[in-house]
Amino acid sequence: MIGIGIGLGLLGTPPAAAAESDWSWVTQNTVAVSSFRSGLQVQSNIGRRLSLWEQEGNILRQNTGVEGTAAIVASPAHTRLGAQVTVSPLAIFDLHLYAGGVSYFGNFQTVVGYPDSSTAVGSNAAIAEWVDTTNNQAPGLGMILGTKGVVKLQVGPVVGLLSTELTHWRVSSDVDGPWFFEREKEVLLELGGDEILDVNGLVLAELEVGSLDWIRVGSLTTWRYGIGAQDSLLRSGALVSIGKGPTRHNLIVQPYLSSRNFGPSDLPYVAYAFQYIR
Repeated sequence: MIGIGIGLGLLGTPPAAAAESDWSWVTQNTVAVSSFRSGLQVQSNIGRRLSLWEQEGNILRQNTGVEGTAAIVASPAHTRLGAQVTVSPLAIFDLHLYAGGVSYFGNFQTVVGYPDSSTAVGSNAAIAEWVDTTNNQAPGLGMILGTKGVVKLQVGPVVGLLSTELTHWRVSSDVDGPWFFEREKEVLLELGGDEILDVNGLVLAELEVGSLDWIRVGSLTTWRYGIGAQDSLLRSGALVSIGKGPTRHNLIVQPYLSSRNFGPSDLPYVAYAFQYIR
């Protein structure tokens, strides 16, 4: 389900079911805060997993199956509700299909209208100044449809993950101008229908330290493209993830390499997320 937009879904794979063809409950709860493009989000997923296609002794047939979950994402600026189906035919590949609705509250840069797609939105303060000057802000409602493929590899202590995601956004709002800034995705979208292509790549070294299950240290690169506005964003930086039992602590620091608003000399994107996964 579209939600915490910092690639943490790649780290949050729940445990496999206890036995082949068994059903099990899965839950994943995340609280995330970010700076610079400041934000707070809480996400909760709950559903059922059916373990299928597993073969003892075949590393490609471990943790395979089908999973269906319902999700809610809440922040001071918006709420999203939706459902997701995940198919994992191999241990190294997941396919996610999801659909949901979004309600923007008309505050904290939602929904802010712009007259053309060349607008440089700028910082939170610049968006607030635009709203004060134009009063071009209103609540909004929308629908999100998406699909995401995730490839996962591990060679010794090195973990690599690559996800490619395509989402369709159909948002309506009573603002002037056909464009609005999606504050989580940080790209301009066209009201009434638009798409975002999102690619995340992770390369992490996994370490065993003391009583912890693992510490993963490496890099996270995010490339995002708003198709209607031809609006691109590229961030790349460090990620540290600490796991113990069902809990995860994740810290991301990503400088902006390119975007319509920021560059390498600006403050980086910084986010922390706590996850509880069963």
